[in-house]
Amino acid sequence: MSAQRQRVLLIVDDLGVVWPARHALEAACYEVRWYGDGKTALNALDAFAPELVIVDVMLPGGGGWTVVDTIRALPQAERPRLLVISEAVGLEQTSRIEGLGATAVISRPFEVDQLVAQVARALSRG
Repeated sequence: MSAQRQRVLLIVDDLGVVWPARHALEAACYEVRWYGDGKTALNALDAFAPELVIVDVMLPGGGGWTVVDTIRALPQAERPRLLVISEAVGLEQTSRIEGLGATAVISRPFEVDQLVAQVARALSRG
């Protein structure tokens, strides 16, 4: 009997990011569900119960920030870890995003191996 894979919810609308990221995460033995918009992803949050949510805060219509705010508002015991993808993030922006509850921030463009390493670090914390 194998151990249950850790669940990762990927919320990204850019297919150029989605397919390589999903493939790399699944190859690293994570169970991945992908949604291209925040509203649909949030509707699936309870049923999937991810340990980590990866969200691009630049989703159309502010959907990424809505996801961040919704996760931040969850009770601590129910709150998945949060990895935020954003464009050209500097130290000040990283601190601000982490202050909103993100476990980690990754700046676009990035290599998928960087993403997998960030996911592993985020899931190994606390």
